Parts: sequence; C-alpha cells; structure tokens
Amino acid sequence: MRIKSGDFFRYLPHKSKMQHYQFVPTDLCTIMQYLKVDDELAAMLIHAHRVLGVLEGISRYMPHMDAFENMIVLNETCKSCSIDNIIVDCEDALIAREKNIGLRSALNCYNTAKSYDGQVLTDELLCDLHSSVMSGVTDGLVGGFRTEPFLMHPNYSTNTEEYNPPIPEFIPSLLEDLNAFAEMTGKMDVLVKAALVYYQFETIHPFESGNGRVGRLLPIAVLINEHILSRPVLALSDFLYMYNDECLKYFRGVQHFGEYMEWIKFFVQGVISAGIYSGFWEERLFRN
Repeated sequence: MRIKSGDFFRYLPHKSKMQHYQFVPTDLCTIMQYLKVDDELAAMLIHAHRVLGVLEGISRYMPHMDAFENMIVLNETCKSCSIDNIIVDCEDALIAREKNIGLRSALNCYNTAKSYDGQVLTDELLCDLHSSVMSGVTDGLVGGFRTEPFLMHPNYSTNTEEYNPPIPEFIPSLLEDLNAFAEMTGKMDVLVKAALVYYQFETIHPFESGNGRVGRLLPIAVLINEHILSRPVLALSDFLYMYNDECLKYFRGVQHFGEYMEWIKFFVQGVISAGIYSGFWEERLFRN
C-alpha cells in the first residue's frame, strides 16, 4: 500500500514571476499508523542494534575515551560540512591553523555536537543548535526560522511536481508534529524514529541555511535521548557523504511515492556501516 507522504501545491512567491511547487509532508504521527516493519527491516534492525550495543560497550570501558570521541566527532563534523560542499581537512580542523569560513563551519559543528547533553527536541533547541552551527558563517538569519519561501531552483519552474520546502506559514505546525513524534516512546524502534526525524526535518527545511548540518545532528541526538548511545561516537555523515546521491534519491522516493520503508532501510544500513567503522577504530585503540 502506498502511504500518502505529503502534497505538492502550486504557489506564486511574491518575489518571483513564476509559479513553483511547494511540498508539505504528512505529519509523522499519522505516518506511523501505516508503517509496518517487514522481515528484511526486522533483520536489519537486529543487526544494527547489535552493532550499536558493541559500540556502546566499548565506549564505556575504553581507556582515554574522551580523546577517541573527539576524533570521531571531528571526522563526523568535517564529513557533514563536506555534504554541504564545505570541504575541510580534518587535520586542519584539529590543528586550527587557518580561521576561514570552512574551518569555522567545522569547528561550530564540532562544538555543537560536543555540547549536546540529551535535551528534549523543541523549537527552542533547534534554534539553539542552528545558532551554534551557523555562528559567524552566514550573513543570513541565525537562530530563527525562515520567513521567506525557499526555492531549490528559483530561476525556472517546470510542469512536474518538483520539491521545494513548505512555505514559512506551515513551519510551526510541522515542527510541532516533529517534536511530538520525537518524544513518543515505546511505539516504534528507535532507529525508525531517528530515520524519520532526520528525513522530516530536512524536508521541512525550517532555516534559511545550515539545515543539513543541523539535521545531521538529530539522529545522534535521538540515540542519546533513547539511551542507545551515551556519547556521540557514530560517524553517520561518513556514510551519508559517500552515498549522498542515493540519499537524495530515497528522499525523492518518499516525497513522490511514499517509499518510507526504502528510506528507513537505507538509513539503518548507514547506521550499521557507521557503527562497524567506529567500533573498528575503538577496538584497535582499546587493544593498543
């Protein structure tokens, strides 16, 4: 059964002479009524939780864990910036030799990830995360939701239903649903929740800029809030950077065809890959 994932609407932005589509996603609390975990996803979730359990176990007993966490978070934030075409070398970020926009972006993401301590997802928290991530790297609005429509391709429009984020008037209600969904407990696997929180936030695109970097903090925040991980040691952006084209393809699959399960399976595979990668380096350092 195809799940209704949202609606495309034609509208005329007041600063444009052309009509464009906007996409308004279906609220996640409604979507959860129709999602059914099949055998393939169930097996993937078991594997992913086993990997995360090993990762968490090593994290609790590994000596010099703070230094290793710093390395993982630094790599994660540099890769997150790379997805947004901000190329930062991890060594440069570690030494902090140059204070350019790229380096500042990476260090902002690093400090934001390190400072998160399990707060409940709210509009205020999202704005605080955005302020921290975007401080000193943009001339646009920081720490507040956008007040203008955002067009992916402002200079042309098509007769097909192309994705543009919801107009600002829809942002408060969509984020209210997102926050309520993130607080739900016991009704879904935590990795399913993390996958949907990440997708929905990116689709809402609530800020003028920096949505990707803020959004990629949220899956780790969900795992910490749900006590799956006690530290931000899952380098998920490495996987998302390597398979960025596939990630965008799965996003479009959800928007146009309601293919939530395909996106969730892709995300869970990313968690497995990232968990094995992080655990491999933890175990090597532990043995040394």
